[in-house]
Amino acid sequence: CDPDLEPEAPHTYDFADNYLGDAQIRAVGAALALDRRMEELILGGNGLRDNGMVALVQQLKYNPPELKYLDLSSSRFSIVGATALRELVNICPCLTLVGLDDTCLDPAFIAKRGFSCDYNKIA
Repeated sequence: CDPDLEPEAPHTYDFADNYLGDAQIRAVGAALALDRRMEELILGGNGLRDNGMVALVQQLKYNPPELKYLDLSSSRFSIVGATALRELVNICPCLTLVGLDDTCLDPAFIAKRGFSCDYNKIA
């Protein structure tokens, strides 16, 4: 290590609107789990459902990155995926902002579909 070298900049990955889906997120998650400098991960509009959310959390939880921002907007996970997300939030202490527009955790999404306000409660 050369003390005169500047530290490596944090990493941002933007996969927005690529429709990775549940199958491809497993491979992407495995690769991302190796990057401890990842601070932002943008996955909005990728068709993530419960299996994809659970797989992503499984990949990231064994080597939690310095993740500060995670965008999951327009994902179609249910309470199963939301519970997995809670697990990720609990193991990533730096994760302070999660984009959840147009998901089951978005009050506007719930109201638009006529669901009860208790629809997104996690036990």
